[in-house]
Amino acid sequence: WGGIQQGGTCLAVFGTTRPNVLTLSGLFCILIPCLVLHSYCPVLAGEAPGWVYVLCGVGIFAYMTLDNIDGKQARRTRSGSALGQLFDHGVDGIVVSLMQVIIVTMLQLGISKFSFWTLFMGYYGFFGATWEEFHTHHMTFGVVNGPCEGILLVVFLCFLTAFTGADMWTWDYMDVLPWKIFGRLPPMSLNVLMFYLTLIFLVITIFTNFRNTYQKLATRGEFITAVTQWLPIEILNIAAAVVWTYSWESVMKFPLVFVLTFGLLFAYINSTLILKHVAAEEFPILSHHFIPILVVAGNSYLNASGYHLFDPTAALLVLFLYVLGAYFHFAFTVTNTIATFLRIRVFKIAFR
Repeated sequence: WGGIQQGGTCLAVFGTTRPNVLTLSGLFCILIPCLVLHSYCPVLAGEAPGWVYVLCGVGIFAYMTLDNIDGKQARRTRSGSALGQLFDHGVDGIVVSLMQVIIVTMLQLGISKFSFWTLFMGYYGFFGATWEEFHTHHMTFGVVNGPCEGILLVVFLCFLTAFTGADMWTWDYMDVLPWKIFGRLPPMSLNVLMFYLTLIFLVITIFTNFRNTYQKLATRGEFITAVTQWLPIEILNIAAAVVWTYSWESVMKFPLVFVLTFGLLFAYINSTLILKHVAAEEFPILSHHFIPILVVAGNSYLNASGYHLFDPTAALLVLFLYVLGAYFHFAFTVTNTIATFLRIRVFKIAFR
């Protein structure tokens, strides 16, 4: 998409379109295919029509393109601001969960431990990049990185799945990849192999985030303080694992609700980190929003132990509604406050 990022082409295609409009459009490019795929595969596995996987691939590519163009459009129209940075990364935080739903479903991982950790691999990777930027003021990407090559790989896999069928991912990898490099690995399906390969790249990426942050901070004490900022993600991970493990039937009934609940919680944590970076303030380790999460997780554990307090399914649905309302209240309040302070419009270039 290098050509479309050039100023002349950008002007011809988007004119004076507000960059935030492009960013928000990218969100819907992922949301619509995700919901369509989930309507065919409600348990994060199953065969969908080929055109659905094509739709997913096109939607993901469109999102990636708009996510790259919005910054160029902001510079071209001289409308770049702290709000644009927060809006861009805030949308990306939501997209992480939606894209993981597409990936998990396409790979036929179903409602399994691999699905759970695939979801959180996305969270860890994105938070690591944001955390590094918070301390180094730079978001560093390697030669091969998730936002570019990683997304292009997912697009390719969507088109490949449309051609071969999703059942391909359940085949033994040796039937498809009879390479000597894999010869000493234990038998496993292609989707599990993809999971472990992704895990390897994630570990390398997070190691790079920690190394760059350590080199930037002046003292070891500052680095230890910075590491404590991962605590909210760990609390989220533990709470999600408890609900996943002890409210299994509830997750089976509403897997997308589970993903969106903890996905929006992640988006809130990540957006808060970005907000504090923009405002040059300290990142709060704990928030009152963790209270209902811990209550629902504790309820799941107690119900599994024979102490019946609240219905786990009802508790999960109530938590989802709470998180949905809390996140969009946060997003509206922060967006409106920054826009008012900077005297700019969120979806227009300037006041009319």
